Formats: sequence, C-alpha cells, structure tokens
Amino acid sequence: FPLSFSGADFLPIFIGFLISSAETIGDVTMTCVYSGVNEATDIASRIQGGLLADGVNSLLACLFGSPPNTTFSQNNGLIALTRCASRSAGFSCGFWLICLGIFGKFGAAFASIPICVVGGVTLQMFASVFVSGMRIVSSDFTRRNQFILMLSLGIGLGVAMEGHVFDWPGPYSFFRRNLAYDYGFWPEKLICDTPNDSWIASDGLCHTEGPFGANNGNCCAEYNYHGKMWRKTLLMILKTPYGIGFVVAFILNLIIPKDKDDKEAEEIEKSVETTTSA
Repeated sequence: FPLSFSGADFLPIFIGFLISSAETIGDVTMTCVYSGVNEATDIASRIQGGLLADGVNSLLACLFGSPPNTTFSQNNGLIALTRCASRSAGFSCGFWLICLGIFGKFGAAFASIPICVVGGVTLQMFASVFVSGMRIVSSDFTRRNQFILMLSLGIGLGVAMEGHVFDWPGPYSFFRRNLAYDYGFWPEKLICDTPNDSWIASDGLCHTEGPFGANNGNCCAEYNYHGKMWRKTLLMILKTPYGIGFVVAFILNLIIPKDKDDKEAEEIEKSVETTTSA
C-alpha cells in the first residue's frame, strides 16, 4: 500500500489524538506525583516531553504500518506498588518490550503466562488508573468540579455498560457490519450512496449468507465520503466511555462559571502564597 492521505479518517484520528493527549497529561502528572516530583515547572516540562514523545512515536508507528500509540497509565500503579520510579527501570522495560516485539521466542515465552496471572496484574493496574484520576479530581473538589465529574463520569459509565445505545459493540467481524448497516444511532444505510441490492432483503434489511457471514459489509457498494467521515467521528466520541466523558467534562468546564466562594478562596490562596514567597 503506498503512502497516502485519507481525508475521511482525518477528523476521527484527530479526535482520538485529542483524547489520548488528555490521557497523557493525566498519566504524566500522576507519575510525577508518585515519583515525588512536586515542582510545577518540572511537571510541565515532563508533560511537554510526554506529549512530544507520543507524537514522534505515533509518526514512526504509522510509517511502519502500525496504529498510533499513547502512554500506558498503568505505570502509575506500578510505581505506587513497587515504589520504583527509576528511569533506568523504564529504559530496561522499553528494551524488553522491543525484544518481545522483534524476537518471536521472547514473545511466545510471555504469551504462555496463564491468563489468570495476567488478569490479576491487569485488574490491579487498571484499577490504579481510576484511583489516580480520582486523586487528581479530588485535589480541587469544589461544588462546580463535583457537578462536572458527576455528569462526565455518569455518562461515561453509562456508555460502557450500554454500548449498543449508539452503535453495536464489538469488532467488525461475522455479521457485525450488517448490524451496523441497519441499526444504531446512525446506521450506515443513511450514508450509503449506492446500495448493493443483491444483498438487501425484501424488508429493506441487510441479510446474511453462510455460517460465518459470507456477507459482512457488502450491502453498500459506495458510501458517501463526507458522511462516512462525520459518522465515524461522532460514533467514536459517543460510544467510547473516555471519549464522551472527556468531551462532556471539557465542554462543561468551559461554560460553567466558578462559584463566588471558589473565586474568593483562590484569591486568598494566591495572597498567602505571595506573602510566603516574599
């Protein structure tokens, strides 16, 4: 496949990078907290370096035909659990990850680890991500921030539990594309310019053939270019818990004014810091 630019995928990928950037900021911030880094300038420098590394790594990944990547927030849990924040340990982990990806024997050895062991480690790591996020929020737990957290967290968890509200959950395999063509918040048939009539039943629904779904996504011969882009972008935001949660929190943070009491508390805190520094 030659190098090319897909305009229909630009906006969805841009939204994905925006969301992953927010994830990186939270991850690096909590890594600094668990590592004992308290200087604001040092934390800002590390966040900038993390975002730059994400961009460079994702560029290299795309050139090698791999999806873009982002930071692993589970690192927070590792630092809190092991009390090890050494950069040498991080470089060592990077070396072994490269070996696992290049040499099949190394990867096979780790792939043979029982799933119950991997599940136990993963449970602790992902739970630590949630705890770290709550720690960031609770550091400035005003009435306004509590309201924003309530809505964004509630909507995000709701989408995670009821993923079919906006789009059929799961990968696009077997009959999954047919369901996406007929059902959901924005069915694919609404952006189809040229339906493939040979695969559409008399009731107007996309039908299937064969035990493994011989027809999986063949009901449309040609999709609307711009409609496909906007559909993919909107559904990616709506059906992804951390996507819709981030967007809701971001918008509410822009439009909801601060309480009078919060402003007074900030002014008092600034005056105290100024007096202390002087």
